[in-house]
Parts: sequence; structure tokens; C-alpha cells
Amino acid sequence: MSASDRFIVAVAVAVFRDGRVLAMRRAPDKDAGAGAWEALSGRVLPGEPPLAAASREAREECGLEVAIDPRPIASYHAKRNRDDMVVVVYRGTSEAGDVVLSAEHDAFDWMTLDEFSRACPFPQLVEAVRVAAALAPLGRPRLEIVYCTQCRWLLRAAWMAQELLTTFEAELGEVALRPGTGGVFEVRLGEDVLWSRQAQGRFPELKELKQLVRDRVAPGRDLGHSDNK
Repeated sequence: MSASDRFIVAVAVAVFRDGRVLAMRRAPDKDAGAGAWEALSGRVLPGEPPLAAASREAREECGLEVAIDPRPIASYHAKRNRDDMVVVVYRGTSEAGDVVLSAEHDAFDWMTLDEFSRACPFPQLVEAVRVAAALAPLGRPRLEIVYCTQCRWLLRAAWMAQELLTTFEAELGEVALRPGTGGVFEVRLGEDVLWSRQAQGRFPELKELKQLVRDRVAPGRDLGHSDNK
């Protein structure tokens, strides 16, 4: 294989703490991107799964304990000097600890999204970091209420969403309303349907919906009057 035929696979990890993303500046002696601000990143070794590479790079490049979402949030094609490269992007969180730089980088900063957007010269990476920041926090599921717009069920859905978010604000990462048609009214937690009006033949009572959510995100929690039969 000639030098012009090489294809590089790399990973990047958008590491968040307190609403800021870890930005790292490439050392001035690097042969590619010297002095550029980027997210934590590195090459995937031969035979290495991308997720394993992301975990390894986190340990090697910043010295932090990083909880990484195993699902990639983006991938894109780029160039590293003259070589083609595909970058698989993950997101992660690090709640504590001091960054310890390797020889790959000479500076770091916990940046806001706007600061990172101005500092990072790689538009596709900037967009991936923005996508990562918009997702529900790691470990906290997304609850979605799908409601029929033709039936004018928005107010019902919004009221239930407000009540669930108020009750489970520490357990849910996001509560979203999704318009639908055809008489649909479903409550979904992640990939699971907790309630379907079509299947159950009626709307859920608020207390039974809270119990269903509680049993998934906070088992054993006392809901007070909502636990009364």
C-alpha cells in the first residue's frame, strides 16, 4: 500500500463538565493540526473497536475518568495532511478530577459551546459537539409524549409532560412533545412504550403514569398520594 492509499480511522470524544466541553490544543510540534484547538481525539489502533479507542484515548490524553455513551453521535470524513480519515464522535462526562496532558497537547480549557465554536477550526467537529451538547444527559433517559394534533391533545400532553418533569426532574434527562396524527397518544421512555391509547383504549390517569415512570427510573420511590390506589 502506498502512502497515498492510507486511510485513517480516528475517534473524538466531546467531554462535558458543568455545561462546558473539554478543549485541547495540539502541541506545536505535531505534524497535523499543530496549534489547533480540538476535542479529545486520537487514532483507532488496528483491530481495536472505536469505543475501546475512545476510552483509551480518554485515559491517555487527559487522565480523567470519563463516562462515555457507547452510541456514537456522529461520524464524518476529513483529511489528515494528505490522508483520508473518518472520525467517529462520542460524548462523555467527567464530574471531577484534574486534566493531565500528554505530549499530544500543550494546553486545555473547559469552554462554552460558543467559545469552542470560535476556537476550533474544524467545522464538522464543532457541529458534532453541538449535537452532543443537545442530547439528554448521560444515564438519564428521554421521555417522549406523542400526541394527535388533529384531536387537539396538545394541552393534555403538555400538562402530563409538566407533571412528569416536575416529579422526576432529577431522574429524566429530557421530556419532549412529538406531534402525531390518527388518534395517537403514546408515552415512551427511551425505546419502550409505557402507554398507548390505542392498546389500552383510554388515556392514562396521571397517578398510574407516574407509577409506570417511577418503576423504570426510580424503583422503590414513594410517590405519596400518587401511590394510593
